[in-house]
Amino acid sequence: MELKAVITALAYSILISGAFLGNFVVLFVIKKFQHMHTTTNFLLANLAVAGLWIAFWSVPFVILNSLTHVHEEGGQFLCKFLSMNNMSGISIVVSVGTMTFLAVERYFALLKPMNTQLRIEKSAVWKYVTGLWLFATLLNMPTILYAEFDKERQKCVYIWNQTPYAVTIVFFAAFSASIITFCYGKILIELYISKTICNEGVEEDQESKQKVVKLLLIQVIGFFLSYVPFVVVEFVIPQKRPILHYICTYLLYCSSAINPIIYALRCSNYRKAYKEVALEFKERMKCCSCKVRPVQQSCSSSGKESTRAPNYYTSDQVI
Repeated sequence: MELKAVITALAYSILISGAFLGNFVVLFVIKKFQHMHTTTNFLLANLAVAGLWIAFWSVPFVILNSLTHVHEEGGQFLCKFLSMNNMSGISIVVSVGTMTFLAVERYFALLKPMNTQLRIEKSAVWKYVTGLWLFATLLNMPTILYAEFDKERQKCVYIWNQTPYAVTIVFFAAFSASIITFCYGKILIELYISKTICNEGVEEDQESKQKVVKLLLIQVIGFFLSYVPFVVVEFVIPQKRPILHYICTYLLYCSSAINPIIYALRCSNYRKAYKEVALEFKERMKCCSCKVRPVQQSCSSSGKESTRAPNYYTSDQVI
């Protein structure tokens, strides 16, 4: 195996492991604690699912790129679903759409709280999420249908004119970026310059909403740093350089692993929930390790599962 393949496999292994672990924990925390059941957190959960999706389909992608590609009938299947990593494109569109929904949800929640008709209600999140996944699947369907193995060049290629698809992707990315920029730009102006958000509210409420905005802004910055280079290299630059392709693709996949880290560093609710889950897991392991002891000594207290919400949540926190 070549050195490049070894380095690539190692780098992706670290990234994929982090994405699986981090996003599973995010989903578990949101499901476990009732106070985490908010519109914002449900959208963040969808972002975690998209992260798991891209990590799952990256595993065979990395393996196949380290081996000699099958060129028989099985090669066509591999090109459509694995070798070209077309399935990850679905999660990319879902992630972009979810970030857009988050921006719109925060915009109406903070700037137009009385206009409930335009807000994304918690009970309706599943409709937006389902529609987004269907849209992403349809948008990426051509990459699956028109991917084939070229026996002469011994590699997977697209047998179609990619220009319309590239224009659609660039337009979708630019449209989403415009909405995100407008929403958060308006929020920042009203929060720090005009100071109309929570102007008459208590200081804790103001601080809580500022923390939420800061968290999502950091997430958006990381999101743009991960996705924009990939879109530019793949769909805007006419001649692709392999080194740029590898770097931008890796940055793209980094977005699926960094979100749980951002939550832990910037959001006290997530940070404390992570600790709660870690302590519970530790207690369970301690209980399992002492099974050889009498039941009354080993698992009398540590094996009980905590079902009540931790006391660090407050009613004014929205994430």
